[in-house]
Order: sequence, then C-alpha cells, then structure tokens
Amino acid sequence: MNLKTILNNKNSNVHKSEIAKGAIYTFSVKGIGIVLNYVLIYIINENYGHKGFGIYSLFISSLLFLSYVGSIGLNVSLLRYIGQFNSEISKGHLNNLKRVVKYAYQIVLVSSLALSGFLFVFSETISIHVLDDVGYKEILKFTAFIAPLYIFHVINVELLRGLKKILLSEVFRSTLLPLICIVVLTLFSSQFKDDFFPSYVYGFAVLIVLCISLFTIGKKLNFNLKTIDSSELKFKELMNVSSAMLVSGLGVYLIDNIGLFLIQGFYDEEAVGIFSIVMKFTFVTTLILTGINTISAPKFSELFWLDNQIELKNAVAFSAKILFYLSTPIFLILILFPEELLGIFSVEAGYAARMLIIISIGQYVNVLSGSVGLFLNMTGNQKVNRNIILLTTFMALILNYVLIQYMGIVGIAWATMISLIFLNASRAIYIYKKFKIKMFYVPFSK
Repeated sequence: MNLKTILNNKNSNVHKSEIAKGAIYTFSVKGIGIVLNYVLIYIINENYGHKGFGIYSLFISSLLFLSYVGSIGLNVSLLRYIGQFNSEISKGHLNNLKRVVKYAYQIVLVSSLALSGFLFVFSETISIHVLDDVGYKEILKFTAFIAPLYIFHVINVELLRGLKKILLSEVFRSTLLPLICIVVLTLFSSQFKDDFFPSYVYGFAVLIVLCISLFTIGKKLNFNLKTIDSSELKFKELMNVSSAMLVSGLGVYLIDNIGLFLIQGFYDEEAVGIFSIVMKFTFVTTLILTGINTISAPKFSELFWLDNQIELKNAVAFSAKILFYLSTPIFLILILFPEELLGIFSVEAGYAARMLIIISIGQYVNVLSGSVGLFLNMTGNQKVNRNIILLTTFMALILNYVLIQYMGIVGIAWATMISLIFLNASRAIYIYKKFKIKMFYVPFSK
C-alpha cells in the first residue's frame, strides 16, 4: 500500500469518525427535542383542542416563512462560506470568515426589521383577505414582533453549525424552545385559556433562547467585527449566492406547507390541527436527514473546496448508509401503525391514517435520496438546486389545488408525496450525472 493510499484511508477514517460522532450527538439532542415537541403537542391539544393547535401551527408556519424571507438565504450560505473559509484559515482566509459573519448580521438586521414593519402594518388586510378571519390580526401583529428575533435565532444556530459547534447548535435548535414552552404552559395553561396563548408562549421562548445564543456566541467566537481588514469576499458575491438559496428555501417551504394553507381555506381549524399532527409524524423520518445534514453541511463544503473528491465521495456514501439504516425502522412503524400513533393525540378521523401512510412514503424517498439539496448548495450549484425546486413548487401548487377538489383532504397527501419524489429524484440524478456520486445507499452493496 503506497503512502497516498494510507493517507487517504487515514483521512477517510477521520471524516467518518466526525460524521459518526456528530450523528450520535445530534440524534441524542434531536431525540430529546422530538420527545419534548410531542409532549408540547399533547399539552396544547389537551388544553386548547385541535383548534388551538391549528392556530399554533399556522403561527409556527408563518414564523418559518418569515425566517426564510428575512434571512435572505444567509442561513444556508453561511454554512457554505464558513465551511469553505474555516478550512482555509491557514491560507490567510480568516478575514473572509469574519467578513461573512459581519455581512450576515448587518443584512439580517435590515431585512428583518423591514419585514416586521410590513407585517405589522398589513396584519388586518392579510387576516381578512388571505386568512379569511379578522381574528388573526392580533396574532399577526405579535408575529411581527417575534419574527426579527426568530430570524436572528436561525442565523445564530447556523453560524454555530458552520463552525462545527454541532451539539451546541442542536441544543438551541431542537430542545430549548419546546422545553421552555412546556414549562410555561404546564404552569399557566389552567389560567390562560385563550387559543392564542400557546403562540404567545412560543414567542417568549424565542426571546429567551436568542439571548442565551447571543451570549454564548460572544464567548465562543470572540469576533471583533469592527476591526476586520480587507478580504476577498465581496458583498455582491454573498448576496448572489444567498438569493438563490433564499428562493430554494421558500420553494421547499411552499412544497411542505401548501397543503396546510389550502386546508385552512377549504376546511376549518380542526382539520388544520389534524393535518399538522399528521405532518409532525411524517417529519420524524426527515429528522434523521436533518440530523445528518447538520453534520454533513460543513464537511461537504470543506472537502469540496479543498478539492478532495475521494473523501467527498466517501463522506457522501457513509452519510447515505447511516440515513438508510436509521430511517427504515421509523418508516415501517409509521406505515404499519398509523391509527395507533394518531390515537395518542386523539385523532380519530379515518382520512388521517391514509394521509400519514401516503406522505410517509414521499418523505422516505426524500431521506433515501440523501443530502441532495445541501450537496448542491455546498458545492456552488445553488442555482441548479433553485431551478429544480422552482419547477417542483409550480407542480406542487397545481397538484395540491386540483387534487384537494377531486379527492378531498387526502388529495393533499398525494400531491405532497408526488412532489417530494420528483424533487429529490431530480436532484439525485443531476448530481450523479455531473459528479458521478450516488447520493443514495444500496443495501448489501460494497
């Protein structure tokens, strides 16, 4: 065995070790987060019913949408640039690393405040003409105040993730928010029966977690953002990359949430609550993918921009293998025991079990396709990813609108499944043709 082979094997073991250790830490924290979120769902359902949970779900979905818009795609581009520059610090790129953080904070400050002001001013108009219920005006105004805080929270989480502070990042992302909500609701739900109260509590939790993350980042990174010398990274370049990722993020958001908003328009809050519970279960499978993405994003970026193609392929293959073996048991449980799972939250509607099975199939294909979107974004192919997502989003809009009218609420499930399969298969095929890298794992193959 020659020296190059030995070094490659050694490096491969190091990268696999980082991914494996990161996976253990991430899934441990995410596992706790999953349990906490289901406890939170149970508490909200028990105290505020499906209607209260439906309102809470719409609030969370709106907050996520605003975070996509307000972050201008920086939550994803941060991963690409920090992974790239963090691996090149020895080559004199420390200023680039500092510059991208400074740009991110400046851009998000302006965008989030502008977005918040717009939402506050037009909250009544949106309530009447979009949500068809003037009662949502107050919750939208509250969302306008919380949105900037939540956007900065998202940026801080991704900043820590890019710097490979994986465990810390996941604590802020997965566990603290539901934990604070559970504590507050347990103490005060008997006193406050307003259906909007769970949303208010979540906003309070965002404020607390943001304060903690800012304090932690200040101690961990010790960046002096006021004294950054010249760097190669230009503002225009960052915005070009981030804007493509923004469109991609919004497209994925719409693919996941079109059904929620259509159900709100065609049915009632109780149906929204039931659909939200179904989606919570289907997302359990994708949490495995999210966990692997959390570890893989900086790793893919680092290896690609160092032009280490062999180790990049090994990292992809190892990640795909973990995804297959961790997600398959969860998928089988979801499709074999849908009624039992939904019964935990007193969901007895017959269509809910069918929806859970159908959407779970789509999410399973999503997971088996691997970190396709992340790979494209981390390797400078964000425009290709954007174009595929835009095409899928257009298709999803048509499918959801047509199928909900012909098949009822179950049509949303079919539209979601078809869209997910098309999106991820398209990206996996493109990556294989361009890079000759299989993003999926074939069992029992070498």
